[in-house]
Amino acid sequence: MVRKLLHLGYFIKSADYHRLRQCMLYVRDNYSIGLPAQFAAMMRAAWEHGASFHDFYDFRLFAEDIKEKQWATTVDVHYFHKRMNAQNKRHIFRNKYQFLVKFREFAKRGFFHIDLSPPNELKSWLRTQTQFVAKPIDGEVGRGVELIRCDRFSSPELIIQYLKKRRLLLIEEEIQQHDCLHKLNPASVNTIRVVTVLRNDSVQVIGSVLRMSCGSFVDNFSAGGIAAPIDSQTGKIIGPAVAIMPDENRYERHPLTNETIVGFQIPYWQEVLETIAKVARMIPEVRTVGWDLAISNEGPVLVEGNDNWGKTTMQIPFERGIRNVLLDAGV
Repeated sequence: MVRKLLHLGYFIKSADYHRLRQCMLYVRDNYSIGLPAQFAAMMRAAWEHGASFHDFYDFRLFAEDIKEKQWATTVDVHYFHKRMNAQNKRHIFRNKYQFLVKFREFAKRGFFHIDLSPPNELKSWLRTQTQFVAKPIDGEVGRGVELIRCDRFSSPELIIQYLKKRRLLLIEEEIQQHDCLHKLNPASVNTIRVVTVLRNDSVQVIGSVLRMSCGSFVDNFSAGGIAAPIDSQTGKIIGPAVAIMPDENRYERHPLTNETIVGFQIPYWQEVLETIAKVARMIPEVRTVGWDLAISNEGPVLVEGNDNWGKTTMQIPFERGIRNVLLDAGV
């Protein structure tokens, strides 16, 4: 009882009420389900199944039973992460600078911590850049990420001053994505999310998706992006891209470029799998990670890893849940 009350309190505190209202009105107008009925069903799903208010709409629980497609809810995934990942090692994934230091070999790009890097070395690097990416050290879902154009500042000192004021303490060389991915969507670096589970030194891939923006600089699902399911063996996109509710469109072509999504072959897929197999073993105490990779013309580039990866991106594009997969993997 206490645990369920805590879960419910978290859902109330963390909900995006603007999007929640959009979803409720959309369902009322398109499915003829009144707001009181939606609210009652949403609270029941939260209490009985640990489904957040957004789970209720993203998994269309207003229209179907949660067990029908084995949806893994917010609470399911929270306890899966807690069971699989050692608390004293999570900080490596939640501090983006520490992550890049640990996985430098696979990051394949220059990066600096504004407060920790030698000032002269930092300024010298800034003088060589046209533009670069700046991030909060502990940011999530693309929040706070900026593309910094150096010609808007008269000196490296002013750039550093701006970054410190904005708490953008991690700066990185901009990734130049593969030509075919750039053609698919040039507005952002389109990244691959691969979720792995490490079991007795064996790396299992739970799922893979290609994430694309729809005009934004970041491609995150929760920031207005779309995601398409990938066949993890071949690297080919096997279904349309989707967004989170209330957008129910299925995108067989990118909405901005009109480039075909379904059937698109991710370049260097074998190299992606080889990279994942290596990095997933580097911190064995963290047994499940959502790895984000970009693809350059030379091969895979590791962007970041998430010990608390989001379950929505791994389920909605496939139109099925992963609850049974998590139960099997967590034994």
